[in-house]
Amino acid sequence: MMETEQLPLPLEKETQELYFINYQLSNDSDIKNKLIEHNMRLTNKRVYNHFCNTPYDLEDLVSVGYEGLVKSVIGYDIKRNVSFSRYAYKAIDNTIIDYMAKEKKYLDVFHLEENVRLRTNSKSNLEYKDVLGTEASALDNILMEEEYNLVREIVESLPEKKKIIIKELYGFNDGEGHTLMEVGKKMGMSYQNVSKIVKQTLPIIKEKLEKNDESYKRLVKRR
Repeated sequence: MMETEQLPLPLEKETQELYFINYQLSNDSDIKNKLIEHNMRLTNKRVYNHFCNTPYDLEDLVSVGYEGLVKSVIGYDIKRNVSFSRYAYKAIDNTIIDYMAKEKKYLDVFHLEENVRLRTNSKSNLEYKDVLGTEASALDNILMEEEYNLVREIVESLPEKKKIIIKELYGFNDGEGHTLMEVGKKMGMSYQNVSKIVKQTLPIIKEKLEKNDESYKRLVKRR
């Protein structure tokens, strides 16, 4: 995949408007492709600015975002009182969010971030109950505690590099989650490599949760 600086430069506003007018009149695929090519930077910018703090591979998200860009070029109406970039960002976001929703089986199965932060930020049971809400039952507290301990135990059993990366990304150590770039800088790695390690590690955690069948069923039931 090409780096952002290698992508075609954006078109001048007036030139782009003419391209859209001609495309909407002719439905010419060459014009459509020209509009897509010269707006690919929008996708890269959106992904690296708004989706960098996720465990998904950013190159995968850029590829998915390009699908949204294509949809935006096809669906954009020059007569609308909205800029193409704004329209495209919405289409790119929606496409990426749909993709992430389909892939969330690796992320949402045990609410890792919320539960880790809940416990690492809590110095007393008061904070813990405040987060759960005043109507939280004693059983809810026990299950949340069990869920946290199970996830913590699994993460602690990971190989050292994977353990450090997961703990840094999700705030195990200080209650503050960190971006892929921040973790990469601390580890002396690129954020792409950090992302790949996280993408490999989350399914491992999920698999270990599933092996602990009784606890896993309770966690899933509570969601």
